[in-house]
Amino acid sequence: MSESKIGCGVCRDLLPLVRDGVAGAESEAAVRAHAEECPGCAALLQGGRGAEPEPPRAPDDAAVLKKVRRKLGGAVLCLVALGALAGVGLTGGAGVFYNAAIMPLLGGAMYGFLREKGLLAAPLAVLLTLGWGALRWAAQPGTGELLGFLMYGVIYALLVLLGWLAAALLHCALKKGSGRPLWHRLGAGAAALALAAGLAGTYVQLNGEIFTRLWLTAQARSYVRQMYPEADYEAGFAVYSFKTGGYFSQVTSPSSPDTRFSVYREQGALTDSYGEFVASGRNTEERLRQELGDWAEATLRKKSGLELEFAFAEWATDEAPRVELDQLLRLDRLPAPFELTAWVVSSRADEWKALAEALLALDAAMRAEGVRPAAYSVQMRWPSGEDGQPLRYDGRSVYELPAELLDATPAAGLPAALERWNARWEAAQEKK
Repeated sequence: MSESKIGCGVCRDLLPLVRDGVAGAESEAAVRAHAEECPGCAALLQGGRGAEPEPPRAPDDAAVLKKVRRKLGGAVLCLVALGALAGVGLTGGAGVFYNAAIMPLLGGAMYGFLREKGLLAAPLAVLLTLGWGALRWAAQPGTGELLGFLMYGVIYALLVLLGWLAAALLHCALKKGSGRPLWHRLGAGAAALALAAGLAGTYVQLNGEIFTRLWLTAQARSYVRQMYPEADYEAGFAVYSFKTGGYFSQVTSPSSPDTRFSVYREQGALTDSYGEFVASGRNTEERLRQELGDWAEATLRKKSGLELEFAFAEWATDEAPRVELDQLLRLDRLPAPFELTAWVVSSRADEWKALAEALLALDAAMRAEGVRPAAYSVQMRWPSGEDGQPLRYDGRSVYELPAELLDATPAAGLPAALERWNARWEAAQEKK
């Protein structure tokens, strides 16, 4: 063994043997050679501790837990923020009632990690909801809608506070060594449970019972297989209707876009709305009307030379159009005459002449495509308000105007003819 090759670790392993006189000659020589160059090992060889490093300190459990809590709390707060944004984003949609669970859970989480500071989540819920409402309002101005979002924000804030309070009461009930009397803790626990039960009951009233939804889902799928064994119908997960207080499963078909109907329970037995929506042609009729309106709006925007706020089509008949399931839209073979409604933006919205010019432009664009409505309904709109968006009140307008009147009236006399038609139409509406 080379005297110069051993390190401190090997040297300190051999030191007890050297000191006891039982080490071999080579080992002892190597230890003493190393000790000459290492003061720490030399001191140990003489029986002292020398520069021997102190044993590692035991970890501070409190500090470790604090660090873990801080990192975990940051991750949870990020999830809480995402949950708040998701909940607010449901406002104005079909899933808004899910906030009956989301907001209280967010409030409870805020108490768990921020304690009293978690109360800031309440005004934050109001601000986020108003912000979301402002974005929607910018797309479609209307103070009523913005005030509606303010109402939702206040409700969300209340739900957050109730969730925070439930968590605080539960913490008070479960915390040991707080010095509070037992009856205080029991009362806090009972209050927390009562509050949680109330919140859960509110959620069920708005969204239905999950077990009932699961049960109806299974029942609906079995029902569809029995009633329509040859079809490729698929029954979706059952949902709860707040308006009717009932549950239903939406049935669709991968091969038939117009096959959409519901399976629901009525008078204790399962039934469906296939006849009302599919067999009657209602779904097909509505799809064709929507496709016709979309085509008309796109065509008018491109070829009429007018600034349209929007346009849509309606069937100009009291009888349901005769259609076939999943039939395609054909402009040369429409299932029924239709009426075209358009809102036109114009700085001359208060002039009958401007309305006449808009009607002629709309009619010319339709006729150029080989399609002509049976009637027109046109509203003139002012170009902009203080916010730069079209104003909500109307200028001149005409409703249910037969297209033949445009053919029978010279262009110069059309403004006066429109004014007369509007007066007769309003008189007829008053009689109705």
